[in-house]
Amino acid sequence: MVTKTITFACVDSIAGANCGAVTIALYQGTTNTLLETLTASSAGVIASTNTYTSGTALTLKVSGNSKVTEYIPFTAPTGYVTDTTENVGIYAITLGAWTQSFTGTGGTTFSSSTTALHGLNGFSGNQVTINANIAETTASAGYKASYDIINLLNQYWLVQIDDGGGANSNTQFATVNGLTHLTVLGNTHYNFVVCPDGLAGNGGNTRYTIQLNSQTQGSFDGICSGSLSGFTSGNTVAGYNAAYTFTVAVGGLTTSAETFQFKMYYYADWGYFVTNGNLGPSATQSGSTFTIKFTG
Repeated sequence: MVTKTITFACVDSIAGANCGAVTIALYQGTTNTLLETLTASSAGVIASTNTYTSGTALTLKVSGNSKVTEYIPFTAPTGYVTDTTENVGIYAITLGAWTQSFTGTGGTTFSSSTTALHGLNGFSGNQVTINANIAETTASAGYKASYDIINLLNQYWLVQIDDGGGANSNTQFATVNGLTHLTVLGNTHYNFVVCPDGLAGNGGNTRYTIQLNSQTQGSFDGICSGSLSGFTSGNTVAGYNAAYTFTVAVGGLTTSAETFQFKMYYYADWGYFVTNGNLGPSATQSGSTFTIKFTG
């Protein structure tokens, strides 16, 4: 057991390069008290100002320089008495960008529109099955879920689906099946789908690798599969797409139009929304809102 400073070298796991001038905040691991904040060099390296005893539980917050803000549980390493500082590697990934696309029963392709109408009575059984695809469009980047120890919430990547409450009243709802985490506020139904980040690894001692249908923090929803993160190296391509499926039926909807809006967010927690009416103080919308309008 030794008490030494710690020199951190931050590596972007997926891009295969150093993280550059990221910010690393160190918190005491049980009380979450901020101990110090460090800014890495352009090579992603920085030594702590404080000394830490082997086995001390810490949490590292890594942020900045276009990296996903994440919280990493970390234990101060065991070293030698003769060491000047303890050298450790920590890992992050570049924050990606995502697009949404939707296809329906019979090969219908939906385009985002506030004016185009799709009649549910034109589909067999007065209902349509919708296949949603999430494509990560940034090379060798993506998302890493983590737990925000300051605001005490999950930093999921999720889709928020609002059904607008119909044109005239809260009785003008189509019937939606297959979505998760329903919350009703006023005349609007909110569904949330947590998609898998598609990463394995813990960031503190293990670099992240692409692993389809996996999640680094908490749990994703069973209706969504794939990976929000992607990696390309030569002829090897892994990840980049997640997808989910649900149905919309006429239900109580008659001739009035009902608007569905699909919004992607990161640093978001649907459980926090249920209690507080928002996705958390750091929740950020990614890309544009996709709109589909249905009639009976």
